[in-house]
Amino acid sequence: MASTLTYTLRKASSATATTATDLRRGSLTLVKPDGTITLETPNCLAYTVRGTVPHLTPDNLRLLPCEAVQITLEQFFEEASPSSLKYPGGLHKFLHMEPYLLYTDLRDPTSHHPTVSANTDKFVSVTTHGGVRQVTSGLYAEVMSAYQPDVLVSLADVVMDERPSLKRVRKSVDRTGKWLDEALKARKGTTHIFAVLVGSHIKDERIRAAQMAATRGVGGFVLNAHGLGTTAQERVDHLKVSLVEVPEEKPRVAYGREEGSPVVVVVMVVVVVMIGRLGYKVGLE
Repeated sequence: MASTLTYTLRKASSATATTATDLRRGSLTLVKPDGTITLETPNCLAYTVRGTVPHLTPDNLRLLPCEAVQITLEQFFEEASPSSLKYPGGLHKFLHMEPYLLYTDLRDPTSHHPTVSANTDKFVSVTTHGGVRQVTSGLYAEVMSAYQPDVLVSLADVVMDERPSLKRVRKSVDRTGKWLDEALKARKGTTHIFAVLVGSHIKDERIRAAQMAATRGVGGFVLNAHGLGTTAQERVDHLKVSLVEVPEEKPRVAYGREEGSPVVVVVMVVVVVMIGRLGYKVGLE
């Protein structure tokens, strides 16, 4: 039995939505050979550090109404050859998280990452406690095969500069599209690929990137609000440009600020799922 990921939209939201009645309400359903997981949306994924939810033991986590968790893959790349890739049975068993939907991305989606080392056409640079690592499309395919997450966000050349040049943004879109095609080609088993909608602040490039992703048959889309302006409305305006080009019936995950009104604005207009780091920040304080 193959894994299926479907999103049922109960209330459509146009790209010009501005009121609370325009929430993308619905349900995201993952059907796997060993069971079914349903998330009502809008919703949040539980934030993790090295595969565990901070301040909660696995037993306590199971007492909470939590069905899905976010995993940051760069945190497993402290070694040049991660030992977790050799563990049989996938990431669910490795982390003892069999009952959950595992959503995986290379970078920590809640942080604005400074440039640590330039990305190239061949790899994305990430910073770990073991130093800077270069993650190639081939290594990412190996990770997907070994970990077998429910959702894997494709590699993306995300530009964090506030006002990058047109040449830099075009290169970002081209690289991200190439890596998406390679991830889809390498896809095996029950993993669903989500595409990152890049394009920075340049409207034509946001449109091109979104149209490229929309034709690839991906499981969903990721909107990264980091580096897209200083106000919530600026970020939403940029994200709307991308959303016009992608199908309504596909789930969207948003990265960006989580404090106060920006959460409300982003959820109202564009999002199905956000990364729930607010509780972690409160716990630290």
